[in-house]
Amino acid sequence: MQKKRISLKWALMTTVLASWAAAVVGVIFIAGILINYNFSRNMKQNADADAERILNQIQIRVEDSMESSKKISYDGVIRNAHKVYQEDGDGIALYRSVNQYLSGSFSRDAKFKAVFITFWDEDITSRIYVINQKNNSYHILQQFISEVRPEVLKIMQDADTAIRFYAFDGDLYMSRNLLTAKFEPYATVTMLCDSSILFQPLLSLADIGETIISIGGNEYYLYGDGSVADVGIAEKVPQPEEFYSTDIDGQRFAYYIVQEPFHILTDLPGVRLAMLLAFLLVIPMLIILMSVFYKLVSAPVMELSEAYGKVQAGERGYEIADPAGSMEFQTLYGQFNTMSAELKSQFLQSQLEQQALQQAKIRALQSQINPHFLNNTLEVINWEARIAGDDQVSEMIEALSTMLKASLFRDGSDTVPLEREMDYVDAYLKIICKRLGNRLVIEKDIDPAVLKVQVPKLMLQPIVENAVEHDITPRRGGILKIWAGLEAGLLRVKIIHEGTLTMEDRQNIRELLDVSDIDLHAFTQEKGKHIGVRNVAMRLRLLYGQEGSLTIEEEEENLIAAYVTLPAKE
Repeated sequence: MQKKRISLKWALMTTVLASWAAAVVGVIFIAGILINYNFSRNMKQNADADAERILNQIQIRVEDSMESSKKISYDGVIRNAHKVYQEDGDGIALYRSVNQYLSGSFSRDAKFKAVFITFWDEDITSRIYVINQKNNSYHILQQFISEVRPEVLKIMQDADTAIRFYAFDGDLYMSRNLLTAKFEPYATVTMLCDSSILFQPLLSLADIGETIISIGGNEYYLYGDGSVADVGIAEKVPQPEEFYSTDIDGQRFAYYIVQEPFHILTDLPGVRLAMLLAFLLVIPMLIILMSVFYKLVSAPVMELSEAYGKVQAGERGYEIADPAGSMEFQTLYGQFNTMSAELKSQFLQSQLEQQALQQAKIRALQSQINPHFLNNTLEVINWEARIAGDDQVSEMIEALSTMLKASLFRDGSDTVPLEREMDYVDAYLKIICKRLGNRLVIEKDIDPAVLKVQVPKLMLQPIVENAVEHDITPRRGGILKIWAGLEAGLLRVKIIHEGTLTMEDRQNIRELLDVSDIDLHAFTQEKGKHIGVRNVAMRLRLLYGQEGSLTIEEEEENLIAAYVTLPAKE
């Protein structure tokens, strides 16, 4: 039982629709992934760009704060006041000098809530300090004296000139030892930093999330109000490579923002709506696709199928007149119309060739009687001439008989060795010499290696005859040279005779030898004195293609050359 075949139209349409639906779903899915990836990547890139900017701004602020602490040590005001105190023991003068210096240097510095100086001499440990213009200054002082200072003094015992940071009750303290001229610590300056000012570039982020900062080797939580707190030992601290970090005067400052992973469907409701609308648009798009597919594919295929059916039914030359909906099918329509026209032309040409072949066979059968009768008659005349002792007439009759036998093609072969072809040329020239006598000078230069090469029968005789009749006879004589040899595996024959070519002659020769697109039927009907040369050119092209050629040109002044080229095959 023969399997039922489905329609190409429905098979293609089903495949296209399924592919379209799969493609839409796939595109939406992939687009979601790519959007999520690109959005996350852009957020990361923006975060990296912001991090660079934030780090630069915080670095300037922290460096400025550190420089402020260094200034206390470098300008020597506190050191000189302490040295004077050690000499005179006047604590009030020391308090006045130091407090006046600190007030003048830091009372308007917004980066600090307070600045404390704790001398390591026990009798003046809690007497020297300065409070900036901030609220709760008394509370800050009491908290520093009772809770912060003991811890600061403890961590600064081995700090030398290094800066140490300490967090307590939401505040960040920065401490530095002051050294004598002998580089021995005599006091500690502690600055209560205003984190909301110091880290303002970081706090300015719209969605800061949970932030961890690392400074001085310690990690702290940084909250939105600027307060800080130590990260507990049990808390999960990010790996160092996850921090955005920079180096500030030998201190590593870094921060890390803990954010929830970005999910496009949950974080961007508009994307969910867009994906739903995309799915709803699939249906009208499918309808449009089906319409376009029918117009551009299905209808042209049916048109081509009907056209092929008409040609198959015998309507050769049928053309598709309706325009196609696409450039590709319009090209197919044009190719089909060209094929149909060529098929019609070939069919008509085949009919003409069959008719010409039949007529040629009839003419050949009819013409067999006359050449045989003429040949036999020439034999009788030749014997009579020999008996009468007229050798010249006998030689002319024998030459004519040789040419007549060549024209009969009795052996059925289209080619003969060049040696045999030269016999036909010699027979013709023998007759011409009887007419022109010594006025015709014949020179031959034939390479013996080419005598066995097969050439078309009666190929050279028409060319020689054309030279004799066109130029030599009107001049009542002249020189005729025949050369043959091998060149690059090809047989080259050159026939040179005296004569000139006018512009009209050159145009006639070009038309005569142009056999690239010749009508065989029209060619068989041609008549004229150059038909033999045209016949040679046609036979060379038919037998050897592009390797066979005949050209005629004026080689030198008063010398015309005919060149014959064909493959050298024995």
